[in-house]
Order: sequence, then structure tokens, then C-alpha cells
Amino acid sequence: MPVRRVSSTEFQKKVGLYQDLALREPLTVTRNGRDKIVVLSADEYGRLKRRDRDVLRVEDLSAEDLEAIAAAKPPAASVLRNLLERAQRQGGKKIDRTLLREKQREISRLPVADDRSADELLEYDEAGLPR
Repeated sequence: MPVRRVSSTEFQKKVGLYQDLALREPLTVTRNGRDKIVVLSADEYGRLKRRDRDVLRVEDLSAEDLEAIAAAKPPAASVLRNLLERAQRQGGKKIDRTLLREKQREISRLPVADDRSADELLEYDEAGLPR
């Protein structure tokens, strides 16, 4: 879905209209034809802020954090997708179906930590739009 754009002059003339519009969808305000700001609802801003993450350097992680990362198992779909992508990068070579079946069996034995889909975890709907 394309983001609606409006010039800063137009925005100033009809600020109430565009504030109401921004409650439903983000609005880009331009100056001299270039994007300058985005106006969005307080709810959407809050949702985005909740998704902020702290970034740490490896040196800042505790021994317990490092052990948890080392013990983590990737989701099944991720592993299979990586195998397929690796095969495509190698010039479209055929995938060893025995290896693929073996990996599928390995993955199926892993515990399911969270049965939500990736889209549910990331708060996007099936069209890829934020919820």
C-alpha cells in the first residue's frame, strides 16, 4: 500500500484533515518535492516504539546469554529455506533428497518453542502490513 504524500504547504492549509487521515494511515509530508516527515497516529507510534530493541555487543553478553544462544535451535522452516537457498547459490545444483529428508527428520524432533507463525510474531498480517 503506497504511503500518501502531501506538500508542507498543503498540509499547513488543511492540518485538521491530514491529522484525521494520519489516524488511519501514515502520511508523508514533503518539502521541495523531498520527503521530510511522516505523520502517524499515537497508537502506531507506540506500537513501533514497543518494537525497539537494545543492541548489544557480544562482549556485553553474560555467560548465561551466550550459553542460551549456543543451545538455541533455528525454526524448521528457516533451516529448510537456508538449504534451498544454498543449493540455488551453487548454480542450481540438485538437492540431495536424502540429506533433505534427514534434515526434516532432525527438525521434526526439535521441540516447538512457540507455535505462532513468523507473521504473528512480527505483528504483520498476511499482506505484509503492520497490524
